[in-house]
Amino acid sequence: NKKGDKMGFITLDDRSGRIEASLFAEAFNSAQALLQTDALVVVEGEVSNDDFSGGLRLRAKRVMSLEEARTGLAESLRVKVASDALKGDRVRWLADVCGRHRGACPITLEYTGADARALLQFGEGWRIDPADNLIQALRDQFGRDNVFLQYR
Repeated sequence: NKKGDKMGFITLDDRSGRIEASLFAEAFNSAQALLQTDALVVVEGEVSNDDFSGGLRLRAKRVMSLEEARTGLAESLRVKVASDALKGDRVRWLADVCGRHRGACPITLEYTGADARALLQFGEGWRIDPADNLIQALRDQFGRDNVFLQYR
């Protein structure tokens, strides 16, 4: 740019659409290591009309890895369970696996029994870091479609 700072342009493509994003000096410098061909990233920024092209333009303010976005933007981890899914050692297993992944993300259990349904928000001591290996372990135990993150 005019000041001599580096800036960059990246094309984001999710196979349903494409947009070019501009990264000014601060965003570009902090994101450089993440900017690889075919890398999966999350971009936070401002979208506006591009009077020149007639399309949209994106001014990126922040580029994050998927793990960084998950940790920073996840509002809660939700696990759907039926009453029979909590039999045996599964409650102990859940406490153990969550205890090994402590963090700031709350857990909500969506419980469905024969005669009742409830949303159970776990206490502060149950907050987790929503890392890939924790989510995969929970999906292996409770089913892929029963474990998901809710975002802000």
